[in-house]
Amino acid sequence: FKYKNKVNYLTTTKIGYLDKSDLERLINYLEYIKKNVVNTSPTVYTEYIYKNAGNFKAGCLYSSRTNFKKEYWKFFIQLKDYDEESTIYFSESELAPFIDALKTAVAIL
Repeated sequence: FKYKNKVNYLTTTKIGYLDKSDLERLINYLEYIKKNVVNTSPTVYTEYIYKNAGNFKAGCLYSSRTNFKKEYWKFFIQLKDYDEESTIYFSESELAPFIDALKTAVAIL
């Protein structure tokens, strides 16, 4: 993964590496989340995290949107652990296309 982040007129590039087995595990994790987690509504703040042996992390969290008073699942990938600038957030509607893109990447490798 490669991500360009623009902060305060500066552009930084963050790169996270996954090998084929990491991608396959990530796909399994995300498919599990899609099938078993997104339809739940926890009563407390909840996180599910996938982390590989390197610095890559992916996950989802359940929190509330204070401005809309609506609870929802928020998804993210973090290319470098402990580096908030390398975090990319996405919505539930983007989960299936993201999984499909990962499957395409595995097929190419």
